[in-house]
Amino acid sequence: MKDIKLGNYHTGQGQTTCLYWEGNKYIHVLIPEFPLSVHRKHRAETRHITPVLFKGRPYPMARALKTYRRMQRLSGSASARAMLKQASLEAKASA
Repeated sequence: MKDIKLGNYHTGQGQTTCLYWEGNKYIHVLIPEFPLSVHRKHRAETRHITPVLFKGRPYPMARALKTYRRMQRLSGSASARAMLKQASLEAKASA
């Protein structure tokens, strides 16, 4: 089962929030840009991802998923839909 996490993804152009999960060789990153799609990066890229904090605590996954679901509906991405569905199930299970 995928362990989908929320993080800040740092690039040369700035930083943005992202949903990601780690595989054996790659990390799969969902960045909120249009069109919404899942990017596959080498696992070494995790050094560019830091946890998202809200008032000193981890940012609520359910709150972040609202934004990602809205963007997915606009872009119609099937791979993003599958990742968001998995993240929603994990958020409900942990709550």
